[in-house]
Amino acid sequence: MKFNATRLTILSLCIYLQACSPIEPQVVGAIIVAKPSYSVRYDEIFAERPDILSVDQIHQLSEKQKVDFLDYIASHDDQPLHIRIANYLQAKTAVDFSYSTATNSAAVSLNLMEGNCLSLAIVTTALAKLVNIDTAYQLMDSAPVFEFNEGVVFKGVHVRTRLYAPASVSPDAPLMRANVLIDYFFTGSERYMHKISEPEYIARYYLNIAADAISSGDHNKAYWLTLEAMVHDPISSDAFNHLAVIYKRMNAAAKAEEVYLYAIDNLPNKLSLLKNYQLLLAQQQRHIEAKKLNLRIENLDDQSPYHWMHAARDEYDRGDYNGAIKLYEKAIRFAPYLHEAYLGLAQSYYQIGSLVAAKKQLQTALAITNRPRTQSLYQAKLTTLTRVPL
Repeated sequence: MKFNATRLTILSLCIYLQACSPIEPQVVGAIIVAKPSYSVRYDEIFAERPDILSVDQIHQLSEKQKVDFLDYIASHDDQPLHIRIANYLQAKTAVDFSYSTATNSAAVSLNLMEGNCLSLAIVTTALAKLVNIDTAYQLMDSAPVFEFNEGVVFKGVHVRTRLYAPASVSPDAPLMRANVLIDYFFTGSERYMHKISEPEYIARYYLNIAADAISSGDHNKAYWLTLEAMVHDPISSDAFNHLAVIYKRMNAAAKAEEVYLYAIDNLPNKLSLLKNYQLLLAQQQRHIEAKKLNLRIENLDDQSPYHWMHAARDEYDRGDYNGAIKLYEKAIRFAPYLHEAYLGLAQSYYQIGSLVAAKKQLQTALAITNRPRTQSLYQAKLTTLTRVPL
């Protein structure tokens, strides 16, 4: 499904704003992660590594694309360079660019004139590299992109790019520099989660392509792409989730469990890992262990409401509406202003036949949102629900 991308948003801001060896610490940024005493890889059950685009190839543009961009830059030299990139993107996407769920390289995105939010970030980065403009990346919470069968759900993420004014303006204080945010389909419902590094952004390209491969059943391609992602972001919880799911689908459940156990014990952002491991235990009829794990999930000290929101959506998608209710309530405990969580509660209560509770949650969602379009949507749902006999 495609949508015309006339709503590309330019937000101008000026801010003052392997390997079997004993466990040993591995420093990744400021986080120390224990290196597993076994290899998380299982190459012997997969075919040879397929061709995978390098980082340079992901951002490579055709000669024609380069000339088109550089001609635009040269002919608009009355504007700051980072603004010229933003305006070029605005001009290119305003009419011809269409949204699709595909994650494309920069050249393919501009050739087909389509792609998802990460594709836009890749195009933006490729252009910025041509003229030596610094970039930064933000992870946003937004609607899910990927949903897979067999009860395992991966949620897509929304990445947007920040372009900085040339470093000559203030070379020692990048956060003080004028900058512009490049976003796709900005609606105001997206919520900033945190900044991600360039290696994390690159890893997400490979994880997106791996997710497509998992969805289509090409587990060999998915495996090697996930390993490539881990080269760039070795503590990615999503990458370990990918690996475990791939192993499970390759009938290597014991290896999948190894990966889950290591990742849960050593990585941050473990909520999705716990949920998917609990699913594995349940599918193996290990109900006592699954129940204990559920208690651990409920007591998990994760103060990010977005992690609980994603976990709640997972439970809803799986048909566990009571589980979804508990997780939405946890999200609300940390962030009572999230009208989307109250909507999720309403939907979950509706599914279990608790119409009075569903109506109450919809009324709360309606009361705390201040966006007219969202208010109209919630009011319509509430009106429909009111007509249902209690």
